[in-house]
Amino acid sequence: MKWGRALLGWGVAFWMLFGSPLLVMALPGEDSMEGAEATEENLSEKEEADFLEDILEEKDPEELSQEELNQLIESYLRLEEGAGPGKDFVQDSEYEKVTNPELVMEPAEGGRIRYTLPNGNFFFSTVPRGMISSGPVDIWLPSGAVGIVKKDEGMGSISDSWHFTEKGNYQLQILSYQSQGETGDDYHVYEVYFYFTILSAEDGSTGVIPAPEGFQITQARLDGKKLPLESGRYFFMKEDGRYQITCQALEYEELVLETEFVRDTTAPFLTFMPEAQDGVYAEPVEFYPSEPGCQIRINYNGDQGYAAGTRLTAAGTYGLGIQDKAGNERWYSFRIRQTYDLMDIRILAAGLIFLAATGIWMVFLRRNMKVI
Repeated sequence: MKWGRALLGWGVAFWMLFGSPLLVMALPGEDSMEGAEATEENLSEKEEADFLEDILEEKDPEELSQEELNQLIESYLRLEEGAGPGKDFVQDSEYEKVTNPELVMEPAEGGRIRYTLPNGNFFFSTVPRGMISSGPVDIWLPSGAVGIVKKDEGMGSISDSWHFTEKGNYQLQILSYQSQGETGDDYHVYEVYFYFTILSAEDGSTGVIPAPEGFQITQARLDGKKLPLESGRYFFMKEDGRYQITCQALEYEELVLETEFVRDTTAPFLTFMPEAQDGVYAEPVEFYPSEPGCQIRINYNGDQGYAAGTRLTAAGTYGLGIQDKAGNERWYSFRIRQTYDLMDIRILAAGLIFLAATGIWMVFLRRNMKVI
């Protein structure tokens, strides 16, 4: 029951707080059990549920201001410590929030990086803050910490994993606090912003690689050839090809990371047979992509979809777009004019019907001929 209320409280309260599309939570450790037992002694299950319900139903969570959001955090933390719904929460208490505190970075087992907060709590990551990675990223949070993840500028979905594989820009908002009764006397709520980028194996949008925080760029290669470095902070890419960028920690020589990917900024193209005259084709059209693995989108008379083949026969207005794995894209617009085959069975049938009708009409006129 104790674990159920703790999980429900953190999950519901912080989800309603931030209205976040993507939220994950670390499970409480053994050290947090004593604080939960203290809460159980002060509040019955019904009182705790009613208190949370009263807090969360006061306003639409999407309309919460920053001040109201902070008050909700404080109310929940006081509930967690067993103050109960009838006691006031003291402003500027030991739960004052500290944003972007100084972190201590050091290497850890398994190639991970350990970041330690001022209160002694820590979390692990497979990449340093600010790194552009060409592979998956994993994060491990301690007990008493909540993480909110934002990917690019869009809205995501609720996730229960800290294993990231999709390409994009990630920003993590980590909230960490130390319950009363745990080792130490630092009860601030620390808010840490941790960010990184994951590239696809082929990328056409990245032109510069910055060194992560606490690191410097020590080597760059293009298609296996070593390139000169102008700075250890940034490396600007001027050509397409396979890059290997090596970074080394400033304080730990043994901590070395590498980003490897193919930079491709050239859009693919389509070859058409036969050739068009002023963007108009008078017969069926065939098209061929310049490289394999491309996606070809089609717009036909306003309807959109993906091309199922490489031959177009229906008359009308077309738009064809070809996109490669790096995201480079090229569009074509043209029209296929309606043509008729003189040997088409429909034309022959129409001609026979016309001749038959003409014959019948002539016979009718002959039979009804009058001499004046």
